Amino acid sequence: MSGFGRECAEIVRAAREGSYKIGMILGSGLGALAEEVEDAVRIPYSHLTEFPVSTVTSHSSELVAGTLSGVPVVILSGRAHYYEGGDPTVMRTPVETLKELGCEILLATNAAGSLRQEVAPGSPMLISDHINWSGMNPLIGEEDEKRFLDMSTAYDADLRAAMKKVAEETGDPVAEGVYMWFSGPSFETLPKSAWPRHWVRMRLACQPCRKSSWPGSWVCASRPCRLSPITAQACRRTRCLTTKPSPSPCRVWNA
Repeated sequence: MSGFGRECAEIVRAAREGSYKIGMILGSGLGALAEEVEDAVRIPYSHLTEFPVSTVTSHSSELVAGTLSGVPVVILSGRAHYYEGGDPTVMRTPVETLKELGCEILLATNAAGSLRQEVAPGSPMLISDHINWSGMNPLIGEEDEKRFLDMSTAYDADLRAAMKKVAEETGDPVAEGVYMWFSGPSFETLPKSAWPRHWVRMRLACQPCRKSSWPGSWVCASRPCRLSPITAQACRRTRCLTTKPSPSPCRVWNA
């Protein structure tokens, strides 16, 4: 790992002193949480060394540091995606920055298409594992043995259990599923949506499919980052297997 995390962390500390417990990466349509941070400093990504600025209009590309319900947090409001420039390591510097600021837990969110009829649009889902259908890997090119990373426990089971317990206590049901990563930026063709759904029926794998979160979880699990990742998503649509209505970014964000 050789991003600019340390340099970016120094910029954040100069604006707001302190250490942080939780880092968050907010995906499509979920950036409003950043407005709830108290005692906050807000730093545009363009002011942070080599921080990738997203070209997706719903991503504000802003780092927010402060407290949320009394817990010190750093929120990345928006992420850069592989499909924006063809670089699977694009989130390296942001994740390293969170680690340099003291974060021990990474919560990443996204909006994805559900392949399960019972998980309707707007439903929250915890990601328990993933399938990388893109063939890309942010550790390609690493020159030591650290690239041979064990991904069998990539998504922290204890954190998922804690989140499910809170959901039960508050009466807010949360689903759990395996995430399939496609590179994007186009939405899936009908056959491409159909065959992962067949896997679901066979109880083999994929339940949500999307094109955003996975590379970041790979980076955060690798040394020297070693963040405990948990990924949650809002199922913004039940992935349609018919031609109408066709998906669009607006429909995904507003679902």
